[in-house]
Amino acid sequence: MCGTPDGRFVTLFHRKKKEPLERVARAFFSRRWSDLSRQDFRSLAVSRFLAASIVCQVAERAYRHMRLTDYPNARVAAGSDPILASGSTLWLGHRFFSEDAYSWARNCTGQVSNIVALYFAETKYQFRTDLPPGSSVRSVSEVDAEAGGGYRDFIVALLRRLELPSGDMSLPNVEALEGMVRGDEAASALQVSESDVNEAHAALRSPCHSKAELRYQLAAGVVLNAWIENERARGFPQRKKFYAFKQRIGELVSWARTNQLPGVDLWAERVGRSSQLVVFVRVDGVDFSFHAVPGSGRLLAASNSLAWSHIRLKPIAPLVLRWARLRMEKEDRAN
Repeated sequence: MCGTPDGRFVTLFHRKKKEPLERVARAFFSRRWSDLSRQDFRSLAVSRFLAASIVCQVAERAYRHMRLTDYPNARVAAGSDPILASGSTLWLGHRFFSEDAYSWARNCTGQVSNIVALYFAETKYQFRTDLPPGSSVRSVSEVDAEAGGGYRDFIVALLRRLELPSGDMSLPNVEALEGMVRGDEAASALQVSESDVNEAHAALRSPCHSKAELRYQLAAGVVLNAWIENERARGFPQRKKFYAFKQRIGELVSWARTNQLPGVDLWAERVGRSSQLVVFVRVDGVDFSFHAVPGSGRLLAASNSLAWSHIRLKPIAPLVLRWARLRMEKEDRAN
């Protein structure tokens, strides 16, 4: 960033060719993935630039009833300036991690009546979440979904450390993944990555309106289950707090019961010697299972028990998440 001595921004332009970040942005937002070379694309500067661009576009759709402008008093290295503002009514800022978004919102206290901080990825440890009146912190994924969607693939690319939606050609396609998830083809156990966890948290922040979204969010729950289990085995017991996502699983089960989707079956039962109920959600023949889901007792009383397929998804959680996302994208294109 360049500025005058008093901190006002100065914009620099290339005289004979396009600004490199502009070239990247044009290809990225046009979904011309093949025009983005790994050397030019995968950098922190590009990630920060695209994150700000996505936030601006999502915010302008979500707050289209308000006149949002670039904050006129922004200065280089000011620290707490918003990215967009609506007079003295609203400041809108963003940070990549939720912890930093909460911190930014608190630092802006008293400067404007309403403060909204958007973030991309959940911070994966305990942090301070108190906020003053008039302030809120929200996931970009959630706000995008509520505004009609359209930026999910861009957001996922950033959450997965600039992994392009075209994907790694060495990874299985949706047809091959289908066989692995259903147990028709052998698949080796995989370690859950930080990218998988980021995507899973973002998925569960979005509303659910279809069977494809239900499948995707249940797959996200499988990822978080596997990740928490691995983290606790490594000696991080505080990760247990992330079991709060089971509340969201309970909401998804309730939504599926109410909407009675074709190809979706729900039941609960006690497995083995444990007195704890296990909730099963079968989506087009694939069984998702979760312990300690709120409301599982009501489901036990109201459902007929089916036979679990005994295909465990947790060991291949990253493949399950990728499969569910590709299925959802395929169905979105078909619709």
